[in-house]
Amino acid sequence: MPSLMEGSFHKGMIQAEFTRKAKVLLLSVS
Repeated sequence: MPSLMEGSFHKGMIQAEFTRKAKVLLLSVS
């Protein structure tokens, strides 16, 4: 169970980082 939670949290962190980079990219383009 803990490993599953850890994996889900890690995936969430990656998604958050990707979203942040995408926003910065969109702002710099426009």
